[in-house]
Amino acid sequence: MNGLTTLVLLALSLAVVDATIHTLCFNYFLGKDKCVNGAAGQKIRCGAKAKYQSKPVPAFGAPGKPGNSAKGGNHPKNQGHHAQNQGHHSKGQGHHATGGHHKGRGGKPALERRYDTHINIMKLQSGRGICDPYDTTKVDGVCLWSGPKDSKATFSNAGWVNSRKDSNCGKKVYIQRRDDPDHVHYVPVLDGCPFNAVTPEDGCFEIGVTVALAKKMQKFANETDSAELYGGFTWDFLNGDGSNPQWGPV
Repeated sequence: MNGLTTLVLLALSLAVVDATIHTLCFNYFLGKDKCVNGAAGQKIRCGAKAKYQSKPVPAFGAPGKPGNSAKGGNHPKNQGHHAQNQGHHSKGQGHHATGGHHKGRGGKPALERRYDTHINIMKLQSGRGICDPYDTTKVDGVCLWSGPKDSKATFSNAGWVNSRKDSNCGKKVYIQRRDDPDHVHYVPVLDGCPFNAVTPEDGCFEIGVTVALAKKMQKFANETDSAELYGGFTWDFLNGDGSNPQWGPV
C-alpha cells in the first residue's frame, strides 16, 4: 500500500468518525430511551408508541397540516446576545422541571414521540445565528439547545446544535401548542440557545422561535408585547416515521 493510498484511507476514516459524532441531546435520549425520536437510522429511531395525553397529537412524523401553534412554561423576558458562540437569545431565564415523559399505565413513563417544553418560549433577536444570519421579523424558524451555559462550544458539548457542531442546522421541525394539535408549523432550525440550562434534562426539551413565527402562534393578548409565548408547546424533528431522513437529528 503506497503512501497516497494510506492518506486517502485515513481521510475517509476520519470523515466517517466525524459523521458519527452525535450531540449531547441525541446521546441523552438514546441512553435514556434506547432510541431517539426522528433519528435517520431505523434501528435507533423510536417507534410510534402512543403516549398518554388528554388530546392526541397528529400522526407521528407528519402532524396535521401547516397552521399555527405554540408552547411554553415559565421564562423571563430580557433578550440579548449570549456568550461562547452559542447563538443569541434572552438572558436570565428561569428553570423548569426535569424529565419530559408522562406517566403511562402502571406508573411507568411512556416513551415520548415528541418533546414537551417546560419553560415559556422565548422570541429570538435578529443577528448572526449559529447556522446563518437571519432577520427574526421576516423568517419563520426556531432555536434549539446549544449546550451547557457559559461553556466554550466544542463538538462534544453541543446540546442539539452549536457553532462547532452544526449538523442539525436547517433541519425541519414541527411545533404546536400542546392543547392545539390542529395547528402546526413546519420550520427550520436557525440557531442555538443556552436556555440557562446546564444539563440535557434541562435543555434538550426547550425551543425558541423567531418573532415572525411567534406572531403566527400568538394565542393570548399579553403575548403581543411580551418577549415570550405562554402555555406549553410540543415539537419534534420532522422524521418520526423515517420518511424524511435528511431531517433526522444527530
